[in-house]
Amino acid sequence: MYISSRNMEVYPKKITETDARVRLSVSSKRLDDGFFELAAGERSREFVAFDADDERRSWRLHLRIRGRGYRKPVISDDWLNFVRDKNVRAHDTVQFSKEYYYDEAIGAEIMRYRIRVIREIQLLGGRVHALVR
Repeated sequence: MYISSRNMEVYPKKITETDARVRLSVSSKRLDDGFFELAAGERSREFVAFDADDERRSWRLHLRIRGRGYRKPVISDDWLNFVRDKNVRAHDTVQFSKEYYYDEAIGAEIMRYRIRVIREIQLLGGRVHALVR
């Protein structure tokens, strides 16, 4: 396996109270630009997000949109397990990345999502961003 030369795409999302307690709301722009993919007519899709810092950990997430009017994309299912496992809080940033790699076993390029939490903390009189493990 090797990482493709194709650029990795990143989607950072500042977490709200609702995101941390119920489900993650996603910008509909991320559907329009293809970061989160739904086929025409599809209203939901399940995907796995791998821990960006520990590939042995993953969460099965479900992207859903409304059937009419404003699509209002949300991510649920294992989302609250991820929140609990990573101690995600309001004002943290969750960063999804979309990574492409070549799997030699099947002879094809594969896409996978990775996810991490970034927390802003006070340190020595300044604010810094720290990864949450």
